Amino acid sequence: MLRFKYRYILILTLLLILLINIYLKNGHNCLSFLPYGISESSYVTLASDKSFCVGNKNIIKFQTNDKGARVLKNNNFIKNLKIFGDSQAVGLEVNNSNEYFLTKKFSDTNFEIYAAPNNGPYESLNRIQDVNFESDELIVFNFNLSVDLYRLNNWDPKNFVSLNETNLKIIHKYPFLNEIFIFYSLIFNNNFTLSRNNTNEMQDIFIEEDLNLIRYYLISFFDDFSYLLNEKNIKALVIFSTPYWLYSYTDLNNLEISNELIIKKFQKLEKILINIGDDKQYKNIQFAKTVYSKNLELKDITRDKRHIKHMNLNEIKALH
Repeated sequence: MLRFKYRYILILTLLLILLINIYLKNGHNCLSFLPYGISESSYVTLASDKSFCVGNKNIIKFQTNDKGARVLKNNNFIKNLKIFGDSQAVGLEVNNSNEYFLTKKFSDTNFEIYAAPNNGPYESLNRIQDVNFESDELIVFNFNLSVDLYRLNNWDPKNFVSLNETNLKIIHKYPFLNEIFIFYSLIFNNNFTLSRNNTNEMQDIFIEEDLNLIRYYLISFFDDFSYLLNEKNIKALVIFSTPYWLYSYTDLNNLEISNELIIKKFQKLEKILINIGDDKQYKNIQFAKTVYSKNLELKDITRDKRHIKHMNLNEIKALH
């Protein structure tokens, strides 16, 4: 009974702090956190047909289309490139097309980004299934090596995402409710976090992973992916983006690739990816990767400490 009483007092205290925060931000129209929810087709999405901003100091603007894709216009080009993936593909720190990681490779197109946090590879397949394409259209799938390796088997975003599409509509109509939903998720969803440096934890997970099993799951996924592309009569460029946990924090609070165990095992993973990319059965898929440098600074990592900023991922080369 006493324990329940203290929990009740804690919740009321946090709620009071939350309401004060809402009051202080009342003149500020930006959301404090990007809202996303589960769709009826079991993928995570942003709200449809919305224009909004996120953040307090470093404000990021978002524009979405009628399918919930983030739209980044590039000099009023007519052509649109459709991109699929998770939060890395969204561009959490990106404000315009010039800051997006694909701008150097695709400089003459707008970007339609069908992506949201906690989407795994198979959620992206569900998303592709829901989108209309032109015949022989090229799409991009960003395979986020930070986390997608672990989302190939028994992944359910509902364990991490508390909202649905109906909730998103309500939040954008009454923005202060976003704070309430965040508060609820922090209290009742143990998997939900706003910011957390889990680099060491993720490095340990990768070291313990069975690469043969990962290879099996990767081949199964790309078999399904290629089959769906054939059904849709489209083709894809798959880009493996550099995992943030490849870097270790130094004493100077900079980051460098220095963990020998991680380096050796990641090189073995890259060989597996190259072998998959060389498989001639995937005629409708091109494979590429982002080029990574040995060192990064803290400013090169997003504020949640779990994404490399796009300006450090804009060098892309074929996987071979």
